[in-house]
Amino acid sequence: QLLEAGYLKQKPNGLAKDTKVIKARVTELYDGNPPMTPKDNIKIDGKETLANIAHLDEDMAALAQREPLSKLLSSFVPILTKGAEYPINPRWNVLVDTGRTSCGKPTLQNLPRKEGVRECFTPYPGNVFVGADYSFAELCSLAQVIYWQFGDNALMRTINNGTDPHVAMAANLMEITLEEAEALHAAGDKNFKEYRTLSKCCNFGYPGGLGAKTFVDFAKASYGIEITIERAKELKADWIRTYPEMATYFSWIGQLTSSGHATIQQFWSGRIRGGVTFCQGANSFFQGLVADGAKIALYLIVRACYNEPNSPLYGTRINAFIHDEVLGECPPEQAHAAATEMEKLMLDGIKTVIPDVDCFAEPYASTIFSKAAKTIRDKKTGEILVWSPKPKEEES
Repeated sequence: QLLEAGYLKQKPNGLAKDTKVIKARVTELYDGNPPMTPKDNIKIDGKETLANIAHLDEDMAALAQREPLSKLLSSFVPILTKGAEYPINPRWNVLVDTGRTSCGKPTLQNLPRKEGVRECFTPYPGNVFVGADYSFAELCSLAQVIYWQFGDNALMRTINNGTDPHVAMAANLMEITLEEAEALHAAGDKNFKEYRTLSKCCNFGYPGGLGAKTFVDFAKASYGIEITIERAKELKADWIRTYPEMATYFSWIGQLTSSGHATIQQFWSGRIRGGVTFCQGANSFFQGLVADGAKIALYLIVRACYNEPNSPLYGTRINAFIHDEVLGECPPEQAHAAATEMEKLMLDGIKTVIPDVDCFAEPYASTIFSKAAKTIRDKKTGEILVWSPKPKEEES
């Protein structure tokens, strides 16, 4: 259909969009006033630009439907196909500007959130995946940075009191007590769950210095939440009331980056980053600190896997390092001990760089790689059991 409409064209290595034809039609359907990129190019993204005019043109609707699939088809399907015959060996870069790592071919650190791609990755026959995932590590890191720079802060107190910071934020949004919020959370209240998701959006979006417009885009892209710019401004005000030290933090970042492109020095490591804008500065301090702690943890884990015969992790092999998560594989009878030791070493590593704020890691074992994988334990012994997805017919 799209070939006939002229929106796609056949090339030797497959189908490609004819952007000239698409831009002309987008301009027409937007009555000559199409959305533009910051560099004054006509936007032709599927999520918004094409979706907003899909009802006017069935070919445009088909193109909007194809857009989310195009990256899967070009970036993931070819390498997953090869992976059915050969082990996949991604390319890793151990240090980028933020202090994090990066990964390509495929980008295991940025796989689609939607179910499908992750689930294609399985351990070798006879093995299961084991892993551990930090819980809100960047918030712990942010609280540590603020403590070092300014002293005691509400975010640090919240975490060290054993309170989920997303629950604390949701309580303020709902104008209820923390005790009431924790009771609703424990009961699995559906309305509260929505507020907690909105709170996660605030807690992970605003620390990086997002403005109202960029926060609206972030909320939709990352969490599927649609809000207005006015609502984004209200949420930021509520967030700063919950964690008032953030106003001081942003003022400090503003001073550091007032020249437009500043040079900053990372806490703990002393690593230098130049050419930093306001948002990069706001992100760098806490994101870089987590990256340092997670890498220390990864070193401890890999050392145990290869060099420490008495370790519960000995013989486990690491498959992936996903910023705040480590994924490995081992025989199922070793899974509980390996995952438990992985959790311990992840905490040992990150406490090196975040000594004053409590950190948490969630261990798990799984038959496949999936965001749905979770910690399940034997009710009597507390042993970590191997999680498997339910068959589709069982789910329905």
